Amino acid sequence: LSAGARPASFPYDASRPASAAPDTGDALLAAVTTSLAAVATSEPTCYLQGPSQ
Repeated sequence: LSAGARPASFPYDASRPASAAPDTGDALLAAVTTSLAAVATSEPTCYLQGPSQ
């Protein structure tokens, strides 16, 4: 029930058992944090490399 109550933006999360929701949430948070860090690191780099060339 709790898994089905999750936003539609997380369809892969809703397909998992409700008992795995807490662990999945932690993994999801780590993945999102890593992705945001990667984007924040790569975007300025690409932006700085553009004008320098």
